[in-house]
Amino acid sequence: MKTLFLLLLSGLSFHASAQAFSRPWNLDVHLMPLTYLDPLARHRFGAEVSTVRWGVALDVGTGHGLTARGMGVASSYHFLEIRPQVKYYVPNSTSYPTRMYVGLEGFALQSRATLHDGQYERWEGRHYEGMIAFERADYHRQKWGVQALVGVQYTWARLRVDGYTGVGFRQRQTTFGHVLGPREEAAVNDFDVLGHDRSGRAAGLNLALGVKVGYVVRQRF
Repeated sequence: MKTLFLLLLSGLSFHASAQAFSRPWNLDVHLMPLTYLDPLARHRFGAEVSTVRWGVALDVGTGHGLTARGMGVASSYHFLEIRPQVKYYVPNSTSYPTRMYVGLEGFALQSRATLHDGQYERWEGRHYEGMIAFERADYHRQKWGVQALVGVQYTWARLRVDGYTGVGFRQRQTTFGHVLGPREEAAVNDFDVLGHDRSGRAAGLNLALGVKVGYVVRQRF
C-alpha cells in the first residue's frame, strides 16, 4: 500500500515537474523548525521547484542519538522519513508575494530504538492479548500514507515562509522484537516518550500542521 501511494504521488510530481521546467520557475531550500519541539527531535529539510501555478517539493527527515539525548533511547534511536508533495497555487487568491495553495503529500517513515524497562500492548488483529512488560526490547515503527494540504506561502526578497495544515489517511505498523524478560502485568500510565506502545498494525486519520522557513536560490518570477 505504501508503495502504491508513493508511486502515485511520484507520477503526479513528474507531471508537475515537466510543466514547471517548461516555463519560468523558482527554486527554494527550506527547513521545518517545529520538528525540533518534539521530545524525539528530528531534522527535516527539503527543496521546492515552483511556477506561478504548480509546485513540486521533496522533504526528508532524519533523527539519531544526538537529537534524542536525555530521553533514555539516545544511543539507539534512528529515524528516517521522506515526504514528496505536489502543490497547486490558487489563481487570484492573493497577489504575489503571498500565495495560497492546495496540495497532496505522501509520506513514509520509520523509527528504531532499543528500549529498557518498558511495556507495550500486545494485539493480534483486533484482539487485545494483554500488557507485556520487558527488561529490553527492539522497537521498530513504520508509518505511511497520503494527506491533502492547504497552505499560505509568503516570500519577502528571497526569504520564504510557508505555513500549512492538512488531513489524510495513514497506516502504522509497530513491532517489539528480541524481547528480554517478558511478563504480563497491569497497565501503568507512565509517559511514553515514543508515543506508540501498541504492537501490530493500525489505520486511521493523520493530521498535519507545519511551517517551512527557506531561502529562494533561483528566482524567475
